[in-house]
Amino acid sequence: MNHGRVTRVLCPAKVAVLYSRKNTFGAFEPICPSCVTFASQGRKKHPEGIVIDSLFFVSLPILFWARARECKDGFKKMPQPPMEEHITKMLEDLFAADESFADCYVVEVNQTNTRLEIFVDADSGMTFRKCQQMSRHVEAYLDEEQPLGEKYTLNVSSPGVDRPLKFQRQYVKNVGRNMKVKTTAGEEHEGKMIAAEDDAITLEAKVRIKEGKRKKTVVQQTKIAYADISKAIVKISF
Repeated sequence: MNHGRVTRVLCPAKVAVLYSRKNTFGAFEPICPSCVTFASQGRKKHPEGIVIDSLFFVSLPILFWARARECKDGFKKMPQPPMEEHITKMLEDLFAADESFADCYVVEVNQTNTRLEIFVDADSGMTFRKCQQMSRHVEAYLDEEQPLGEKYTLNVSSPGVDRPLKFQRQYVKNVGRNMKVKTTAGEEHEGKMIAAEDDAITLEAKVRIKEGKRKKTVVQQTKIAYADISKAIVKISF
């Protein structure tokens, strides 16, 4: 008899769905535990949700029997994480494995139909070469697995100064530049960012204040906690 080795994954119904390493066609075959009797378990139904890694069973008879029966769960595909989450994890693994990407991080991943946009940054500054390598890394996955189909559009780039800052390390990178910040309370502040600490940034700006009957210009510093920032963008000076 042929024997298959079973590994465990989860179906959307939160029950264990088993995949035999081999079926009659030499491919992975999903089997729902609610309709499979395992010889190694004394021919009793295997409890749903139990970890059964490395369990061996007589594959072919059970396989055909399972396929012939109706299953309330159906042969559902294993749920895949959202594309954005999967691509982020893929790049983070690349950054951890290759020292040349040690200070790189994913800012944002957006998918719209067959269009995939990836914004990445680095503490030392993003280069064309790094973007190119990341693009090829993602392309290899898209071409092999085809989650977006055969034809797709892939863009990998740094965020650009017109996109809102999302991470503290982005603020650190832009210290010394002019910023426009909107708070969660609806207040708007503009000025040069002179500090980006662990919990807040400090903006410095020249403001006009009234002193008696006259007005004068003073330098004012405003500290804003990251938790209070709704949107922050770098202002371009021309």
